Amino acid sequence: MTFMKKTIGLLLSILFVAAFTTCKKDKPLSEIMLGKWRVKTVLVNGYANDVLVADSTVTYSSNEEEIEISGNRTGKHFSHGIVDATFDWTLNGNKLTIDLGTSIEELEISVNGDTLVYKMIVDTWVENTITYKIEVIYTAKRI
Repeated sequence: MTFMKKTIGLLLSILFVAAFTTCKKDKPLSEIMLGKWRVKTVLVNGYANDVLVADSTVTYSSNEEEIEISGNRTGKHFSHGIVDATFDWTLNGNKLTIDLGTSIEELEISVNGDTLVYKMIVDTWVENTITYKIEVIYTAKRI
């Protein structure tokens, strides 16, 4: 009888833990991307016909570049602690559209813990049947 009680108690404990861990809901990207982020690195990739042919990484100092994304679908870009641009934003899946008023930027965005990664294609052109593309990938930490 004691064995049966222990077994039932163990099964109930497992079910209780499983119920709480499987019901946990992840927050959507539109929520977890909100906040202020400090850019740590910028990776620039150069492609020729979709083959990586060059790359370069720049590491930023403490407040060289920051971005703040607000819940009211607005944001700010900071350079050395000073706001140098404001923007409106929309999110469709993981595609973030930033409207700077004078230009619109399309970014692919992801958040993993306290790390925000956003990338964009900054230029494409064709020369002698070769398609060239420049991609920039920013990695930022939540501050």
